[in-house]
Amino acid sequence: TGTEGSQDFSVTSGFGGTLDVDIDGLIPATVVDVAATKGATPRDGETTFEVPDGATALRASIFDDEVDAEDVDLYAYDPDNRLVALSGQGGSSEEITLLDPAPGTWTIAADIYSDEATATVPVNGFVLTDTAAGNLSVTPDQATVTPGQEVDLTMDWSEIAPIGRYLGSINYESDGETQDRTLVTIDNGNAFPTVE
Repeated sequence: TGTEGSQDFSVTSGFGGTLDVDIDGLIPATVVDVAATKGATPRDGETTFEVPDGATALRASIFDDEVDAEDVDLYAYDPDNRLVALSGQGGSSEEITLLDPAPGTWTIAADIYSDEATATVPVNGFVLTDTAAGNLSVTPDQATVTPGQEVDLTMDWSEIAPIGRYLGSINYESDGETQDRTLVTIDNGNAFPTVE
């Protein structure tokens, strides 16, 4: 959390050679107030997100203290309208994260599982692309590694709004190919809806 900060962490290399660090984001959430009416299918209310070719992650999140229903679940449908993921914990804090999603129009549906007839569901959506926003950095950004070696890193973030949520990715590359990644979330609470 916070508008700026720093955190030490470590990763374990799965290969030998040169480890390069690449950054996507951090990007702010697009917050959509979804109007849901309880029905016979899980699609009580829905919104869409456009995913470009080469996107690295799609995330949709909701939070208990922002949803005016006791238990709401999330469903994700791909551009071919196929159900590919769901989040159905108890309560109304749910999250779906899809890595390297197919390009096209994705649908996020809210399902009122509890007894309320209607609910407003603020969906925090993120479409992450292979672009650094300049507000997240990692040092060192390159290291010579052997298989199984633990590498100590430090990430720094800045220029983050005091209200809102952000998503980024730290990508670990070898010869230009991503081997693994760490998703980074900065949570400064609810943002005002930017899409109605």
